Amino acid sequence: MGFAPAERFVIKTAYGLAGLGKFALCSAIALAPCILSGQNSPTLTIRNNHDIPFAGAIEVAAGLPDGNYRQGNSIARVTGGVARAYLSLKAKDSVRLRRVSDDAPVVAHGAFAVSPGPSAITLRWNGVEIGRLELGLAFSSGATGSVEDAVRSFQPLAIAWTTDSDGVLRGITRGDGYEIRFSAISFGGGTLDLKSRVTRTGPTGGTAYLALIRRLTTARVSDERLRFNGREFSGGDSPTLWDRDFWYTRGVDWSRWRSGRLSFLSVNGFTPAPTTLRDSVWAVGSHFYVWEKTRQRGDTMYLVSEIAGPNPDQAKSGYMGVTPYAAFPQGDTVSLKSRIAVSASPDKGWEESQLRVFAGYRASTGTGSNVSVDLGVKSVVFGTSYFPYSTLAENFDYYRTPGLSSENFWPVSTVMWAGWRNYVPRMRTDLHIIRAMGFEVVRLHHLELLTGMERNEALAFLDFFIGQTRELGMHVMIDTEGPPDWVRTLASRYRGTVTRFELENENLIPGIRPSQPDRWRALYAAAKSGAPGAQVFLTGAGNNGMFERLRSLGVPFDRVGLHAYKHGPQWKEAYSSHVLGSSGYATDIGKPMTLGEFNWKDLTRMPPEMRVGEVATIYETVLAPRAIPEFFEFQFQESLTFNPSVAGSNSRHYETLALDRRPKPEAAVLMRAIREYGRPDAAVSRLPVSIGETQFSGDQATASFTVTNRTSHTVRLRLRAVAYDGLMSTLLSPGTATLRPGSSLSGRIGLALLGDMRVGTYHHFLDVSFDGKHSYGWGVASKRGAPEFGPTVLGDRVFYPQGAEVVGRADWSRSLTVAFGATASVLELESAYQLATTLQSATGRAVRISSVADIPDSISKNGLVILVGTPASNSLISAADISRAVSARPGTGIITLGESNGVQVLMLSGENPKAVQAAVVELELRYWPGAKDATMRITGMEKGAALGHRAGGAAVDPP
Repeated sequence: MGFAPAERFVIKTAYGLAGLGKFALCSAIALAPCILSGQNSPTLTIRNNHDIPFAGAIEVAAGLPDGNYRQGNSIARVTGGVARAYLSLKAKDSVRLRRVSDDAPVVAHGAFAVSPGPSAITLRWNGVEIGRLELGLAFSSGATGSVEDAVRSFQPLAIAWTTDSDGVLRGITRGDGYEIRFSAISFGGGTLDLKSRVTRTGPTGGTAYLALIRRLTTARVSDERLRFNGREFSGGDSPTLWDRDFWYTRGVDWSRWRSGRLSFLSVNGFTPAPTTLRDSVWAVGSHFYVWEKTRQRGDTMYLVSEIAGPNPDQAKSGYMGVTPYAAFPQGDTVSLKSRIAVSASPDKGWEESQLRVFAGYRASTGTGSNVSVDLGVKSVVFGTSYFPYSTLAENFDYYRTPGLSSENFWPVSTVMWAGWRNYVPRMRTDLHIIRAMGFEVVRLHHLELLTGMERNEALAFLDFFIGQTRELGMHVMIDTEGPPDWVRTLASRYRGTVTRFELENENLIPGIRPSQPDRWRALYAAAKSGAPGAQVFLTGAGNNGMFERLRSLGVPFDRVGLHAYKHGPQWKEAYSSHVLGSSGYATDIGKPMTLGEFNWKDLTRMPPEMRVGEVATIYETVLAPRAIPEFFEFQFQESLTFNPSVAGSNSRHYETLALDRRPKPEAAVLMRAIREYGRPDAAVSRLPVSIGETQFSGDQATASFTVTNRTSHTVRLRLRAVAYDGLMSTLLSPGTATLRPGSSLSGRIGLALLGDMRVGTYHHFLDVSFDGKHSYGWGVASKRGAPEFGPTVLGDRVFYPQGAEVVGRADWSRSLTVAFGATASVLELESAYQLATTLQSATGRAVRISSVADIPDSISKNGLVILVGTPASNSLISAADISRAVSARPGTGIITLGESNGVQVLMLSGENPKAVQAAVVELELRYWPGAKDATMRITGMEKGAALGHRAGGAAVDPP
């Protein structure tokens, strides 16, 4: 039996032969003897979890016996716990490979082959030369080198290649104080994978430009395209654009072109740039990642991996700044990987699939006789940060919760939290909402805040809280500082429920100080001694060179932690590269990755209708690459904790729930994402429960619910109505039912207010048990009413031209909106948001917030519009001609009510932002201390920073 001439060109590779084709001959007779007999024959299952097909090579850890594994056209070789495979999978497809007998030759073929020479690697297709790959190192002292210089001065390295027993090409070269070790593997299906280890062997020098260059020459180049930080461009030269979001990315994600009838693709892994020692602190070098750039010169592509070089825009930042042309410390190593892929007929999405699989998430599970490999995460575990010991506190600048520790994110009041049992009904409600939304993990943020309490009381709270999460079928992630005995106590006491420990929130962002590694080693050991099965890790912002430095310093960590916030609506595409970067890096070092905080920033001035669309795109961009196994939204609910005058910014209010826990429009986006990307067998997806919103009439209300069976079998249901926090719920429908696949069940729940029956928003739940699981429905019920105004609070800091009782003359039964001006200052914006969220809580009505330009006609014609701002910043206040009252009382807040064409307008103004804030706080403190959700109703209040009692802390704005 023989092959056609075109099939004879084969080069030995990881499997013994380079190409992978349609035929595998176990003997001259048949294939069957090749498969080891028996039920325990080792198997390797590979799943493509992406929504696009993948054809190409992979390399993953696999604890299987050495040997060859095959199924149809897919083949793998396992050597020393590493599987290298070439396969072709449709979208959402899988293949199961079985081990073939050790002594049977595995013959594979393919059109692609390579042959190394002293200065170039020749690429061939069916024996015909199709390209030449040369490797070079660009080095120049000082801070002036550039990619243009590197291309212009390119000289190929002389490399003596050898081939090992598994067909891996290996080479080494030295020069300019660097050593580079190469390894290359080719696959006959059409890939050449290159790994390069660049080590600084010479003394640590000063600033320098350093880049590894692949020069690939092919014939008749056309149809050049590339993806740059998530966005596609035509042409072969990478753009010279800049955006803040490029801090976290690396430039060119892939570059493709045609050469005759063949398509070529270049893709790189995400390589953290080396760190540098700056003022005794290990800090980010030239950039977070080695920057990937391309330059085209005719039929030649220069694929440039810039290890150290210019980065002027990020260098201007005082936060997460960089050192352009950073010195490469002696003994440090940078490990790069790249792929050249060739195809005669690539599938649609070929470029994206190669990027996601080669540079993104790959993971294997199982050992011994069965190993499964996932290309892209199969599903995402979703969590949220909920830490009521901080977020239930309140700070209105003039007055605040007594005992508050700071004006910033995130303080604590041990005075408030000594009475934590007062908040048990609210916490039970919140934890049920979290479960009903679909979250599986709750993150306790900055838990070291509780170390200021008496230890037994702190643990009593945690016993309650963690017990509640356990009852609801959730796990807990703890983020805390030390000391070690605190961490050890938490790990031991809550072992099994607490599965993650994040040490010292975002500790890697500013760099690594000399005193920190010993402390982190001690905290890691403490957590592991208390809970050996928990995973303990540290967190950065994509500056993953810090993890490389941790490895060199001997600091252990179990996961790669990432916190990421999308700033503004521009360059949303960059965040697919952002998450691929950390996920791919984690994969390359054999560790999982956790996105421990994620949300948007700087969309705060958008109208809600526009913002929800932006948020949907951001979430999809982050989740679609299937790079993130764990995703934590930050944070659960709107909070009044920080002082808007000290720590306010334009960036926040990204929480998906309002202060009264009414869902914002973004909550629907997040819940859809959880159901799309979460575990397919999760109860929230298998048996969704929906409850319609309702209103109270007096102290009674009725809500309707629907339960749908999306399993493939008939289920027996047990239903239970649940409510807390001043509400009683009663199931008005049968408590048991049988539900066929695809069918739905409808019913009703009776609600009754208890106690003082305050105006506000209430929450209730339907617990439906089936198949040993619980699915929770979440319902919202509102008791509407006007705010209950008390006496004035701020004295002569606020003036009422129509008298203080004017606020009671406003018609609070109308549709409500709070509107800030187009040029509102940060303080005006924050004051407007604080007002809107407290008013919604205090009236039981949804309150819209937007700029004056985005007030809907339905409200502007017959609603109550509350304007916040100065006459200079808010055009509607300027048009109302209250400038005389404002200017007559400089520094004083003004509160006045007007009406025009059926629209009531309540104006909260002043000559400057601080005066505007005084007007807003005056109004708030006249109704808020008696409101249903107010912490002040329980704790009372003390004088705040604006009255000369600053609690301390400086403004912060984490990434």
